[in-house]
Amino acid sequence: MSLPPKSAVIFSYHTVGFGARKASVVFLAEALAGLGWQTNVVTTQLSRLSVLAGVPRLKNVPEDRRNIWIDRSDRLSAFVWVPLLHPATTKFGLLNRIATPLFHLYPHLLPEAVRRRVRSSQLIVIESCAAVLLLPVLRKLAPMALFIYRACDPLNTVGMHPMLQATLDRTAAHYDLFTSPSRAILADYNEDVKTCHVPQGIDKSLLDVSVPSPLAGNGPHAIIAGDMMFDYVSVEMMMRNFPNVAFHMFGRMNVERFSSFPNLAFHGEVPFETLRDFMIHADIGIAPYLDLSDYHYLSDSSLKLIQYTYAGLPILAPHFCKGGRDHLKGYTPGDEESIVRATEEVLRVNRQAVDRSGVYDWREIAEMMLAEVNPGRGIPIPEPLATPGTVRSPASG
Repeated sequence: MSLPPKSAVIFSYHTVGFGARKASVVFLAEALAGLGWQTNVVTTQLSRLSVLAGVPRLKNVPEDRRNIWIDRSDRLSAFVWVPLLHPATTKFGLLNRIATPLFHLYPHLLPEAVRRRVRSSQLIVIESCAAVLLLPVLRKLAPMALFIYRACDPLNTVGMHPMLQATLDRTAAHYDLFTSPSRAILADYNEDVKTCHVPQGIDKSLLDVSVPSPLAGNGPHAIIAGDMMFDYVSVEMMMRNFPNVAFHMFGRMNVERFSSFPNLAFHGEVPFETLRDFMIHADIGIAPYLDLSDYHYLSDSSLKLIQYTYAGLPILAPHFCKGGRDHLKGYTPGDEESIVRATEEVLRVNRQAVDRSGVYDWREIAEMMLAEVNPGRGIPIPEPLATPGTVRSPASG
C-alpha cells in the first residue's frame, strides 16, 4: 500500500489565482507540489475590514470563493481567508497602538477547514505576512511539523502593522528554519535563530526560449523593468547623457518629465512574456532604485536583478545592489559624474561574460529549503503573544 503524500501549508500575503500577479510564493508552492507534496496556500491579511476599505485584491475574489479550499492544480489548493478582522495598519501611530489588543484575537479566528489541513501537515511555511501571529496555535495543531519562516521583506518596511514585526522578533527562534533571500535581513537576528540564506528563484523556462527581437534600430537598447522605488532624477541623467541609448521603460512610472527625450520608449504594464522578449534581446538592464537604507536588502532579493542576470544582461544599478555581481556596474544615485562613468562601463560589458551560475529555479529553491530544515532541534511552543512593548529584541537591538 502506498503512503499518502506529504502535506505542506503555506501562509502568505499573496493569492493563488483570481487574476493576481504570480508572486514568488506561488512558484514555491508549485515547486513543492512538483516534488510530491500536497501543498495548501492560505492567503492572509484580508478581513471584513478589507471589504470596508475596498482593498483591490479582495475585489477580485467572489464572495462564494472566500473561506473555502479551491483546487488549483494537481496537489495544489488555495484558501482565501477573510475573517471578521485582521491586523490592518493605518497611517496613525496612536490608532495602531489602540487596535493592537483587538488584533490578538486574529489567531482565534483561524477556521476549522484550515486547522484540519495544518494538523495533517509535516511542513508549515509562513512568508512575510500576518500569520506570524498564528505560530503558537499552529505549533499546537501540528507539534511534529517543521516550521519555516520565509522573510522576503522586513514587515515594517512593507507597511504592515507594527505588532507583526515585534511578534516576529520575539518568536524567530521558534522556527525550525528562518530563511531569507536577503543576507541583510538575516543579519538582524542573533545565534538563537537558525538562519539560512536561500535566494530567490525564477522560472527559467520563461527565459530559456528563442524569440524574435521586438527592438527596432541598432541601439544600444536599455530596459527598465518595473517602477519600484523608481529614481527619476538618476534616470533623467542617464537619458540626457546618453542620447544614443534607447531606454525602454515598463511599469507605472510617470514619464511626463521624460517627454522631451526622443530616446524614451514607454511600454507601460505588459505581460511578462512581452517584457521577456525585450529582456532577451536588450543590451543592458537598469535597476534605478532610490537609495533608501530600509530597502538595501534588495541587493540580494530583487527579482529584477536575478532575471536580468539569467537573461545575460549587464546591469546598471546603485552601488548597494552590487552583491558580488561582476556584471553589475554601480553608481551613486543623483551623482551625475558617477552615473555617466557607470553607464559607460556597463555598455562595454560583454553579455557572453555574464555569470548565470548563481541563479536557481524554484524546484532548486524548494529543495534547498527542505534540505536545511533540521527536525532534531526540539523547538518549544512559544508563550502566548506579547504586546510590542515586551518583545525580545533581535540582535541589532
